[in-house]
Amino acid sequence: AELDKNGLAMPTGHFSIDALENDFDGVRRTADALGITLLICPFLMPDQRPSDVAGWRGFGERLARVGDVAKKAGYGFAWHNHDFEFKKLADGSVPQDHILSSAPDVSWEMDVAWVVRGGDDPLS
Repeated sequence: AELDKNGLAMPTGHFSIDALENDFDGVRRTADALGITLLICPFLMPDQRPSDVAGWRGFGERLARVGDVAKKAGYGFAWHNHDFEFKKLADGSVPQDHILSSAPDVSWEMDVAWVVRGGDDPLS
């Protein structure tokens, strides 16, 4: 109501992976109250970050499952990166590639500054 009253809209909103996986009804109530149509998972806490390819693929699969739930509920869904997804793993690959390949239907809200800070080129 306040957004509308002031001529503003909030089509996207950031929600933690924990909220998206464990309290989707709460996420939905917030999204519907604010007019959000695109749910974005924005971050993964340091203690939750995988350290290898299998772990990052597993995280991508988690995002894919959340994306399926979001789609069935009428929302779009995306991942928002930071720098840690571009730090090379032991095999030379980067987590972001594993996230996206494991969640092909999940959109990506690219944060260009974090891509650069992570040591990658956003144009590559």
